[in-house]
Amino acid sequence: MEDTKMLEPSPSSRKAWAVMLSLFAVGIAMAWGQNKILPIVTIVMTDLNVSAQLAGWISSVFSLMGIIMAFPAAAMIRKLGVRTSCFLAIVVSFAGCLVGIFAPNEYVLLLSRVIEGFGVGVIGVLAPSVISMWFPIDKRGLPMGIWSSWLIVGVAGTYLLTGFILGEESSWQNMFIVGIACYVVAFALAALFVRAPQDGEPNYADSTSESVPLREVFKSPSLYIISLGAIGFGIAINTFCTWIPTYWAEMGAMSLMEGNAAIGYIYVGEIFACIFGGVLLNRIKKRKKFAGIIAICYSIVLFLAYHTGGSFGGAVAVCIGYFFFEGAFVASMWTLVPQTVKDPKLVAGAIALFTMFNNLGMMIGSPLSGAILDATGMTGWGVLSLVAGGCQLVAGVCFLVMKLYDPKGNVVDI
Repeated sequence: MEDTKMLEPSPSSRKAWAVMLSLFAVGIAMAWGQNKILPIVTIVMTDLNVSAQLAGWISSVFSLMGIIMAFPAAAMIRKLGVRTSCFLAIVVSFAGCLVGIFAPNEYVLLLSRVIEGFGVGVIGVLAPSVISMWFPIDKRGLPMGIWSSWLIVGVAGTYLLTGFILGEESSWQNMFIVGIACYVVAFALAALFVRAPQDGEPNYADSTSESVPLREVFKSPSLYIISLGAIGFGIAINTFCTWIPTYWAEMGAMSLMEGNAAIGYIYVGEIFACIFGGVLLNRIKKRKKFAGIIAICYSIVLFLAYHTGGSFGGAVAVCIGYFFFEGAFVASMWTLVPQTVKDPKLVAGAIALFTMFNNLGMMIGSPLSGAILDATGMTGWGVLSLVAGGCQLVAGVCFLVMKLYDPKGNVVDI
């Protein structure tokens, strides 16, 4: 009987998982809000007579909001607490989505996206900060691995379900209506489960504490190193996702539509890769080395992606390597970021800085790679392979050389 009780999860463990999974659901709602415009952007352009340039801003303004809201989100968690910050993020995003449904023109739609982007900017910092509060370092791999797939679930869901949701009338507003439903569910789950640990419950990274000034986070060299890696990673993934379907189509490996569908399938596979990566992180002792090696393997896949020519088999191999190594790397990133600061009370600030630089990289990736193709007349695939693979290689090196700390501020070889 005693052995059975030892195997049962403790009450605090059950509460931690309830909080984590509820935050994951909130994140998926936010991710749907962010990505719902991508598969319908051409319909929006036709319906509202939107230019391609403005349509690009309507699609990408969320990355800008992720940069703008990063540190305000960390400060908000300290001032308002976990529950209030979470509620505010959901309510504001709900309001933005509602404005979008009734948008009479492209400018109101863009405004709605700015409002809705507030929630993504907050939840991207709040959720991993709260997970760090509830889970100790040695148990953080799996919950962070699951959390790291929140945007991936949103991308996969929007691409795979769009046809069913739009219906015969192809109404782009239907995607916004689903978003409203997602926010309602997210609010209910947040109300039931999302909170910070209370007195008597273990708190492994009290991000609500104001005893240490938030500006102290800027004194963490390892955080700058990993944030440099975040920029490289952001540039690499957006270079790949933006142009690889076009490359496959030009080389004759598959049609453009098949290439776009392949991106959707990649992200479905990556959901499981993130979770698998989280399981591994909870079991291995050298997490930093694991992250660096995975990052380097990932950089090789990104380099080879633009050298497969017209081979369908080569394209499939790239897809498999991409979702496996990216999923494991993303899980590693979010697991290790909280350990780049000496004081656990600075975890929210660390996540904010890392998120800001990661969004900066993603925002740079598409226009940078587009400028390269403009300059080379759409024949510079080899240059893109160097950009994507090289930037991700930088990320891998950053993870290998950075220092990690235990809760007492001591350097640890983990």
